[in-house]
Amino acid sequence: MKSPPVLTIAFALMIAVSTAHCGDSSESYQRPKVWPKPTPPPDASPVYHDVKERAQTEEEIEDDAATYYSRLERQFTEGLKSTDAQKREAAMVFLLPELLQVEPKRLVDLHESLEPGATRDVLRTEVARLWANQDLPAATRWMKSLEDKEQRLAVYEAVDSLLAFEPGKATALIREFGLERDERLRKLLATLRN
Repeated sequence: MKSPPVLTIAFALMIAVSTAHCGDSSESYQRPKVWPKPTPPPDASPVYHDVKERAQTEEEIEDDAATYYSRLERQFTEGLKSTDAQKREAAMVFLLPELLQVEPKRLVDLHESLEPGATRDVLRTEVARLWANQDLPAATRWMKSLEDKEQRLAVYEAVDSLLAFEPGKATALIREFGLERDERLRKLLATLRN
């Protein structure tokens, strides 16, 4: 028996494929339905409840707003001076960034009012680290107002926090304070080169 020519098989295949794709026009491609279907919101509930809580007056709201940052500062100071590690951590994580962003003068004044010791050191360290990343020019002005030893320690912390993400700013800060020859900072910069 003789095998059919390859050309005949190719044409038959092309005809079969074209008829499969060009069948009835009612079976043309339709976009699949999107699921879930958009639905309108439910109707409002016909059941109403009286609220027993008293709503604040406009004057009370204004008084709250006026004293908000002083209350925030008081809460931060309590957390900073607390021996409870959770209160101290909460103050540093939640209150310090907000105060630095909107009322940094309160933190600067608080730092000045603290006696030398562990609490003042913790505040200086955290403010230098966070403020250098948020607003380096303002942090630099604050560090320049510190005495020599505290200034150097604040620069160490600021450079350490900047080095991982902003090495250019870290080296500029070192130059700003003339600490290019400082051994501790040179070691920090050496870790960047490796």
